[in-house]
Amino acid sequence: MIIALDADLLSSGLGCLRYARQFARRRRPQPGPATMSRLYAVECTPSNTGAMADHRLPLRASEIETFTRTLALAVRGVPEAGAPLPYAAWLGALARDLLRHRGRSVAIPGDYQSPGVHLWAHVVNHALGNVGSTVIYTDPVEAEPVDQTASLRELVADMDAGRVEWLIILDGNPVYNSPADLAFGERLLKVPMRMHLSLYQDETSALCQWHIPEAHYLEAWSDTRALDGTASIVQPLIARSGCLRLSPKCQKRERRRSQHATRLPKGSNLSSGRTRPSSTADLPITAGCRNCQSLSPDSPGTTPRWLARPRPSGSA
Repeated sequence: MIIALDADLLSSGLGCLRYARQFARRRRPQPGPATMSRLYAVECTPSNTGAMADHRLPLRASEIETFTRTLALAVRGVPEAGAPLPYAAWLGALARDLLRHRGRSVAIPGDYQSPGVHLWAHVVNHALGNVGSTVIYTDPVEAEPVDQTASLRELVADMDAGRVEWLIILDGNPVYNSPADLAFGERLLKVPMRMHLSLYQDETSALCQWHIPEAHYLEAWSDTRALDGTASIVQPLIARSGCLRLSPKCQKRERRRSQHATRLPKGSNLSSGRTRPSSTADLPITAGCRNCQSLSPDSPGTTPRWLARPRPSGSA
C-alpha cells in the first residue's frame, strides 16, 4: 500500500530504479491470496508514477500540504475542523485503506515538497506503525548538518574580526560564488595564513599563499553511504601522478618560500566578485616537485613539470 504525495518515485529521485523494480515485482498477478500492491498518487503535475497509480488525485501544488495534514489527522482518528474538503470522500477511502494495512504501507513525500508535507508524512508513517517495517531512518551523510549560509556568515564575521589565523579551504571557490554581500575576498585577505586545496587555480587560489593540487576523484580513496544506509568504500580507478609527502630538502626550500608576498594580485577586482591574475608571477605558491613527487614547483607561480600537459607530437 503506497501513497505518493507529489513524489515521482518510479522515475526520478534517489533510488528510483530500485523502487521501480520492486514495484513491478509486486504488480505481477500470482495464484492464491491477493499479493499485488496498491498505489495512490496525489500530484500537481502528471508523472510516470501517477500514470501507474491505481487511484490518482490531481491537486494544486498549494493544496498538497493541506491534503497531507488532513490525511495524518484521519489515520490518527482526529476529525478535521472546518468546511469539508472537495476530495473528502477520496481521502476517507484512502485513510480506511491505510488503516487496514498497518505496518504494510508507506507515505512518500516528494523531494520538492514543503517541510510541512514531509512532517505530516512522517506523522502518517508513525501512526500506521510503518517505521522499522517499510520505513527506515539512516544517519545523514553530513556529520553535522547546519545551515550552510549561516555558517559561512559566521566564518566571514570571524575573519573580519581577526579571530581566524589559519584558513584551509577544501575545494570550492567561495571568492567567486559566495553571496556578494559577504565580500568574502576582502575578508579573506585579513587571514594571516590561507591555503586552498582545489583541482583548479581559480579566484580563491589567487588570494591564498598556498594552492595545493587536489587529487581527482578517480584517483582518490573515499567513502560513501547508499540510500539504505549501507556504508561503503570508494576505490581509485587510476594511479595518482604524485604523493603528498615533501622530502626534507623540499621542506627546507618551502619554509624559505613561505614568505611569498600575500599582496592582492594585480588585475584583481573584488567589487565584481572576480579575481584574475594578470600574470603567472601573481599566482600563489603551488606545492609540488618532481623529485619527491609531492607539492612544490621550482619557483613560485609556475606549474610543476609533472603536472604539465605534454605537447602533441608534430605540433609547432
